Amino acid sequence: MKKRRGAGRGKPGTGPKLLLAIVTCVNLILTLLLAVMRRQDTLRAIQGEDRLKLLLERTGKKE
Repeated sequence: MKKRRGAGRGKPGTGPKLLLAIVTCVNLILTLLLAVMRRQDTLRAIQGEDRLKLLLERTGKKE
């Protein structure tokens, strides 16, 4: 007798798992880079002459 599998699905192979791992790593790297870039922009704005004006422009807030 053959074993029946539920919903016609087999176990995922190594290909989909590897692809998911790569996509997850790329997502993590891009998230970290974006956070570092935002922090650098904030630090540059604080060190500039018109600190408050530049910070408000960067964050999109209006006075």
